[in-house]
Amino acid sequence: MSDILPIELLIQAPQWEDIGDLSGLSQSCISACIDHLGQPMRGELSIALLDDNAIRALNRDYRGKDKATNVLSFPADGINPAMGDIAFGFETLRREAGEKYIGMTDHFCHLLIHGYLHLSGYDHIKEDDAEHMERAEIDILAALTIANPYQPLQKSPRSQKAKHV
Repeated sequence: MSDILPIELLIQAPQWEDIGDLSGLSQSCISACIDHLGQPMRGELSIALLDDNAIRALNRDYRGKDKATNVLSFPADGINPAMGDIAFGFETLRREAGEKYIGMTDHFCHLLIHGYLHLSGYDHIKEDDAEHMERAEIDILAALTIANPYQPLQKSPRSQKAKHV
């Protein structure tokens, strides 16, 4: 990747700073999306890294769901030359990564790709659309050498409890 993409990273919850180079990671993930879709990014993308309280408020105000979520996508209003915004909830993302036995950065990449696909017109309300979106996510993640997140869970040996005989 030679060009810097117009991505604004807004870290609004300090725990995100411990994850690593999320700016470079975001650039790589979005670049892989652009390559897969074969279309350039339509203006600036803002990525808001929030805590669960902040994303819960957004989810309540914009979707009518009063609970924290992992990621939300907000398409641009059509007036500004922007792609849109993608917001993440830290605690939910961390909990899900633990439940799936995957790294936090891999889960972040998956959800960033998911959000970007939403901003690019993909949806998962209908089963056919969901399958199409999941296939795109899997292919983009594979280009980043990240495993398929839709495979059945595989517990690590450390997480399995010993059986008493």
